Amino acid sequence: MLVLFESEIWPHIILISKIKGAKIILINARMPQNKVKKYKLLKFFIKMIDKILTKSQEDTKNFLKIDKNLKIKTVGNLKLYQGDATENKRNEKKKYIVFGSVRKREAEDIVWVTNKLKNIINKECIIIPRHPSKEWEKISQKYDVKVVNELGVLKSYLKQSYLAFIGGSLKQGYGGHNIVEPLSFKIPVLFGQYVDNIKEIARVIVKNKAGFMVKNKEELLEKIILLCKNEKFYNQTVENIEKTLSKGKEIFEKYVKEIEKYIQ
Repeated sequence: MLVLFESEIWPHIILISKIKGAKIILINARMPQNKVKKYKLLKFFIKMIDKILTKSQEDTKNFLKIDKNLKIKTVGNLKLYQGDATENKRNEKKKYIVFGSVRKREAEDIVWVTNKLKNIINKECIIIPRHPSKEWEKISQKYDVKVVNELGVLKSYLKQSYLAFIGGSLKQGYGGHNIVEPLSFKIPVLFGQYVDNIKEIARVIVKNKAGFMVKNKEELLEKIILLCKNEKFYNQTVENIEKTLSKGKEIFEKYVKEIEKYIQ
């Protein structure tokens, strides 16, 4: 069996697998409207896929524009599944506001927010850049903000965080980063409006009120203050996160059942 993920449609691998008699399944399949024309060139190979399991109805409709006879089914976004998500307990002490995966063009806005928060909330603000560099060290010294200028540390700080902002989303051109990871620690996630690469997952998170999209630094500051000052609102958001993660587990189980149908 060959299991492909999202848009990993590799013609040579599909052809070899089909020649060898293997079943081919594409899971968490995505097909943005602006990619339909491009993937029509791969129609011959896409038709070889035994089952396409998509993450949304929109993706299903776009795949059917390539060929209306595809064997396809909408299952849900697998990225919502975060295992048991038990690493962080709701009653653990959470002392940080984390600004993770921040990009250089976002630095000025994030520094502005962290400095505003210093006299408003009793949480320590931590900036963790997407790409550590000497430039971030200069920013830390110049503006008196704490920057953890290292790779691979975001997860350890999320475990101790009250909420998180995930960068690559406040300015155009980055497309957004992993906004689901904070949810696995049952903490609210904030992100900007420029999330072209994660548009579907952002839509689900906002719809479920498990996280919040902000348009600018002012909205980001306002939302952080609200979450820190309004305990009822914060706790309701955490409940929404738990419900969202529960749905993610259901989606995972649906994928397993679909794949099992093709295991001999």
